[in-house]
Amino acid sequence: MKKLLLPFLISLALVGCGDNQSKENTSVSAETAATETTAQKAEIKAILPENFEDLQGISYSKNESGVVIFDSIKDLLEYFDYDIEDDKTLSIKSEKPPVFTISQQEVKGSIYEHIKYDVESAFVKMIFRSFAHTNSESMEIIANAIDFESKKILKKSPVLKAKVSRDYALSVLKAFTGKESFDDLVNLDTTQEYNVLGLSPSTLEEQLTDVKLVSQIAKAFETGKIN
Repeated sequence: MKKLLLPFLISLALVGCGDNQSKENTSVSAETAATETTAQKAEIKAILPENFEDLQGISYSKNESGVVIFDSIKDLLEYFDYDIEDDKTLSIKSEKPPVFTISQQEVKGSIYEHIKYDVESAFVKMIFRSFAHTNSESMEIIANAIDFESKKILKKSPVLKAKVSRDYALSVLKAFTGKESFDDLVNLDTTQEYNVLGLSPSTLEEQLTDVKLVSQIAKAFETGKIN
């Protein structure tokens, strides 16, 4: 009888040990997962779009890279400080496809070269931003300069016009920067403080400030030819 009972008791002991080991493994796994999640959250220093006050009440989504995609071209333009009512720096003829005019405010007596650069720079940036932050396949844009006080277009203002497709804008981006995605114009660095993740401009866009480069890109959009 004792010989029969002994193997039975040993098997029970082994099962018990197995259960305890399983519980320990499960506990360790849960602790590891919790630690990894905490570490990931700690690494994110950027401002998440859903926590950004300026985006409250605005309809948007995110693409696979995490770039903010506005449902409305008006919301995009107003986010980047163009205003229809007060500053008179924005006029929208159509939302889909986007057709709009942006105006740079300049003071009387401004040097023409400065005005020209401001208009060309805004022209280039808003074309790229329109494709980076909306799903539009084409757009039309007019860019000019207006008097800061009267809000009337300046006599010496350049007026830039372009009708641009998404494919052509991407070709321009590739030709002048070597980059192959509009996402490259957007800051996706989770460790950078004060960066609105998926919305703030990347260092690439910030580097598009050289006077000659801006003028060349603007000409490529205006003429539809990349030289």
